[in-house]
Amino acid sequence: MNSKVKKIWATLLFIGFSSLILADSNATFENLIKKIADFNSGLIVHLDCQDPALTELIKKAKTKSIIHALCLNKKDLEKVRQYLVSKNLYGAITADQMYFEKLPYETNLVNLIYVKNLKLTSAKSKILQEINRVLTPEGILVIGPDIKNISQAEKNLKEAGFIKVEIVQGKWIKAVKARPSEMDDWSHYNYDASGNKVSHDKLVGPPTSVRWLAGQQITDHGAGNLVTGFVSAQGRNFYLVNEVPLQSIAKPQLALLARDAFNGLLLWKKPLPDNTSRSPLTLIASEDKVYAVLEMKGSLVQLDARTGEILQCYKESQGLSGVKYHEGKLIITGGSNGPISCLDAKTGNLLWKAKFKTKKKKHPGKYRIGMKSTDGQIFTNCVVYEDRLLILDSYGSPGYLSALDLKTGNEIFSEEITFTKHNSSGLALVSVQKGVLIVGEAYHGKAIHAVSTKTGKLLWSKGYSPLGHGGRHTEGFFVQGLYWTHIRENNVKVGNKRRQAHFWKGLDPKTGVVKRTLKYPKEAQVTHRCHMDKATDNFFIAGSMDLFGLKEEKHFPVRYTRGSCEVGSVPAQGLLFTVPNGCACQVFLRGFQGLFSEDVEPYFKEESNDVSFEKGPAFSSPLSANEKWEWFSFRGNLIRESAVSSMAPESPKIIWKIKTGEELLSPIMGKDHCLIASKTGKLGLYEMKTGKKIWEFIAGGAFDSPPTIYKGRVFSGCLDGWVYSLSLKTGELVWRFRASPKDRRTLIFGNLESRWPVSGSVAVKNDIVTVVAGKHSAVNGGLLIYGLKADSGKVLWKNRVYHPGQSGILGGVLISNGKDIVLKKYRINQKDGSIQGIGSKFPLLVVGNRGSSILHMDWWARETWKNGKVSGQQLAYDETRTIALSVFTRDGKPNGRGQTRPGFKDYWLTSYKDREKLWSKNYGIRARSLVLTSNQIIIGGNPDPVLKELEGKVKINRNILKKLYQRIPKDKLYPKTGKVAGLDVADGKVLWEIEIDSRPIDHGIAVSNGKLIVITKAGNIIALGK
Repeated sequence: MNSKVKKIWATLLFIGFSSLILADSNATFENLIKKIADFNSGLIVHLDCQDPALTELIKKAKTKSIIHALCLNKKDLEKVRQYLVSKNLYGAITADQMYFEKLPYETNLVNLIYVKNLKLTSAKSKILQEINRVLTPEGILVIGPDIKNISQAEKNLKEAGFIKVEIVQGKWIKAVKARPSEMDDWSHYNYDASGNKVSHDKLVGPPTSVRWLAGQQITDHGAGNLVTGFVSAQGRNFYLVNEVPLQSIAKPQLALLARDAFNGLLLWKKPLPDNTSRSPLTLIASEDKVYAVLEMKGSLVQLDARTGEILQCYKESQGLSGVKYHEGKLIITGGSNGPISCLDAKTGNLLWKAKFKTKKKKHPGKYRIGMKSTDGQIFTNCVVYEDRLLILDSYGSPGYLSALDLKTGNEIFSEEITFTKHNSSGLALVSVQKGVLIVGEAYHGKAIHAVSTKTGKLLWSKGYSPLGHGGRHTEGFFVQGLYWTHIRENNVKVGNKRRQAHFWKGLDPKTGVVKRTLKYPKEAQVTHRCHMDKATDNFFIAGSMDLFGLKEEKHFPVRYTRGSCEVGSVPAQGLLFTVPNGCACQVFLRGFQGLFSEDVEPYFKEESNDVSFEKGPAFSSPLSANEKWEWFSFRGNLIRESAVSSMAPESPKIIWKIKTGEELLSPIMGKDHCLIASKTGKLGLYEMKTGKKIWEFIAGGAFDSPPTIYKGRVFSGCLDGWVYSLSLKTGELVWRFRASPKDRRTLIFGNLESRWPVSGSVAVKNDIVTVVAGKHSAVNGGLLIYGLKADSGKVLWKNRVYHPGQSGILGGVLISNGKDIVLKKYRINQKDGSIQGIGSKFPLLVVGNRGSSILHMDWWARETWKNGKVSGQQLAYDETRTIALSVFTRDGKPNGRGQTRPGFKDYWLTSYKDREKLWSKNYGIRARSLVLTSNQIIIGGNPDPVLKELEGKVKINRNILKKLYQRIPKDKLYPKTGKVAGLDVADGKVLWEIEIDSRPIDHGIAVSNGKLIVITKAGNIIALGK
């Protein structure tokens, strides 16, 4: 063998050996990430990402997690993004650049951070402090394998406060962030087995900021409460929910959900039969276990809190009505073992059944652990105190108070209730502490009664006038040694008016004597809702969500959100949690929420080393106007009217179709091109003739709406808090401006976005780009409104709008009436950014003033679109005509409120000339997109399967429909297929229909120059024309 052949063989062997080493190394790394973290759904950051192949392996190891690659320079960022796009991974993994030593994430947000090499020269290094800040409690830091001094790194991590610091396989370090001792859980509906609704979480305070939003945004009283049960333990939240789409009469879609308490990500979901009880008194969380009932009249089960896996079933509990957990014991009421029994939580063994000495009880089998009043409050009639179980038997008269020994179940005492003149069914156990049990009487006696926990004898009684739903005096709690009750005085003079005055009275538990009084300001409006007041050791939480500080003796009103019916708001894990509600009283943020308290002002102080503006390679290109774009922004133009003057094709066909597999947004369309944005942060320009992609741009975050085309430029806001200006011709960056005051990102409905996001469809008029950064003017320090020069990005003016403690204004897509730029109901002055109310008669499309959004069809009966002439759930209109889509009807009349019943006079289209009704029809399409052209009305949505079932039926009523909904399978009742149709604008006659494999997205159709672009839920781009 000659030397040349030897060299070739040596090279091949080296390559093969190297490949084996690399493959083995990759497998080792993937397995390491799999085993090192006991979650599959979380937020993972690859810090100082230089090798995107490692990021890909992280995604393979944690398939359901959100992966963010953070690079230290532009060169690495470009390389990482190109790699991810080439592997079709961008979106599942996103990437951006880090500036200086500040991580762009919210505190306590990230579940795992991986960094290949981190110079840990000191436990006080800035980057280590930042890592510790952004990791969730018990979040994980992984370093390796390139660690120069592994023992020193281990020492520094321990000194920095990390726990469970360990060296893995000799070359990796795993470190866990400690859980703050100031945090507390909320294990039962009323905090714990004692029923004293007081958290000992010292980090909870007035919620000035949003940590996360998630899940369904809108619920409605027509469908009942979305969430009826909520508990929280060890960084995980658990919810009993009804996820039925819309407010229909279809079967409930019940489930037990688990979310990460620190970032809101869904950990697991366990669907439940539609007849399962949704009682919150059968849901408990304790450390790493969850206890719940998963079927009607079923037994209690124990689940793994991390995975939702059922660990054991307590057969002795079948048919239970409620449960308490206390020191390893499960106290069961109702079910197969009689009125009250006790099980060992670990083994499931029966420890005892209730043993009563007395025979005075007429109804010993009717013990009830819970009593639900008509306004949604739930009281526990069984509480644990020290060595005993205290029980209120309120069935019939007389009622009894009893105590059972927790160890044996033997009766300690049983006292007939004589302290009320009314039926004892109006009584409820409120709270217990300091040897005193408080019994509330809401509707008849209107009083509270204090009873000795040792003897069951009455200590004292106090009468109060009812306050709010059923009387807030029945919902007090023990805080700082006193029993606190919420009362009011009527007819108090405030200025020239007379109003109600609210107080907290702190009573001596033994005597009932008032020891301390806390007064709300006279002007305070504490509106009580159908949920209970709660507290921490430092704050009372009452009304919609009004906090009152015990130390400051100060009222902290919250108006940008509220507690929901039954659940209210819950303090735990350093946060204040609430869930979706159907209230339209204020301008609310929507969804499942994690809120926290902080000083927001430091975010708005300018820093000299801050990066807020960047020039791109196309910065020198001037503004121009080569191609006319008839549909140049969201819903066509800045008026958002979803109407064009051109004609739609008479009998269109599919010209081309592109399957992207991505979550796409509403299309932008011109004569020769269309521009498509995705929620992953991509922008792509396509040829209208062929569908060929001309260019693609990737932003630093997600988009929520399409961009705006203006004079040869593409202008887009981004949820990363930046505004981008691109060349329409090449897709190159011209400039970008950070509208958010700081780069601080959090998780909003599963997207990593800035605290101060900017909607994509910015308003550009008279060479001024008007943008709004922020979600709501009452949270996160408010909104920032800018006027930027279109050509250069120079800031012309800036205005901060902050309304702490007020209803405020929502951020989002700006709208115009052709002259002014308007945010909701406020005109933005184009000289200085100041805002001014426009009044109710202003001719403008008004959407989302109560928390819904123009971007999404939430189908919320309590809010409609209005254009100064007519209203509906969606409108398309021009100067004289309006087409209104009415999803909710009542008695066959469009725009009613109530339950959606597809196929039964719902999803109607009504045509108006000015305010005059021309015609109204139902087309059997659950429309999500609506466009008005000069000759047609284009609608797109799901075909309605109920209509076929109703054919030939003479009489249609609710009972017939309900039977249909029960019979039709879920996949057919809510089909994924879609339909697009063209209707004659004159009389509504169907001109053409095209079936597509997926429904159009909300606002997913654009029309221009005789062609249509349709964006589908499945991520397809479809071009229609002749």
